[in-house]
Formats: sequence, C-alpha cells, structure tokens
Amino acid sequence: MIHESQWRTVVKTLTWRTLASLDTFLIAWYITGDPLSGATIAGIEIITKIALYYVHERGWSHVDWGLVPFAKKVFNAPGTPRPTLEDVIRKGQARFKK
Repeated sequence: MIHESQWRTVVKTLTWRTLASLDTFLIAWYITGDPLSGATIAGIEIITKIALYYVHERGWSHVDWGLVPFAKKVFNAPGTPRPTLEDVIRKGQARFKK
C-alpha cells in the first residue's frame, strides 16, 4: 500500500492554503469594502486552517478506504488472475516507453 510522505502533505497544505487564503481575502475585501479587513481575516484564517488541514490529511493517510492498489489499476480486467511482481513491472515499463 502506498501512503504519501509527511513532506508531500506539508507541500499540499501550503499550496492549498495559498489558494484558499487568497479566496478568503478577496471575499472578505468584497464584503467589508476594506482591503485591510480582508487581509486581517485571511491572516487569521491561514494560521488556523493550515493546522486543521494538516491534521485532516495525516488522518486520511491512515485510512485505506478508496485507495486502489497499483496492480488493480494496471490489470483492471474482471476475473484476471492476480499479477506477479514481474507482470506489474513489465506493464509499468511499457507505459513509460510510449
């Protein structure tokens, strides 16, 4: 089973927060009519939601529900025998030769 590293989660957290906080800033500025209020609201929101998102992502990294093993993605035909490691490697190599 493949799980993402903590560093991947950190990078995803930061890129998502950048986009989401820009959205919050623009909405708050539009509603209040004051860019400083928008920035203050977005600034507070950045701190709380980075922590919440990180905890959420790390929690999900321990849940196998909805994950599809690589072998199932490669050999998706119903009723096919379980592939060997050699089959998976060969199929994966073929994908990169295209």
